[in-house]
Amino acid sequence: ANHTGKPATITVVDQVPVSRSPGITVKDVRLVPDAVVDDVGEVTWSLQLPDGGKAELLLGVRIEVAKGVEMVGWRE
Repeated sequence: ANHTGKPATITVVDQVPVSRSPGITVKDVRLVPDAVVDDVGEVTWSLQLPDGGKAELLLGVRIEVAKGVEMVGWRE
């Protein structure tokens, strides 16, 4: 929430998974509100918040893993 007493411009940066394996596919990337995603999966939201305003961001993905493929570095 913006408690600055004036409008604010904020930038939020996050990351969507990027597969380096043909056996692991990232699908159905959902970003609300729309955001910019670069080729390495970095997501950037630029938002204008009025005084007292707030924003909710959603980032969702579906990961498909082929049979016999082990995912390393993924936390459940």
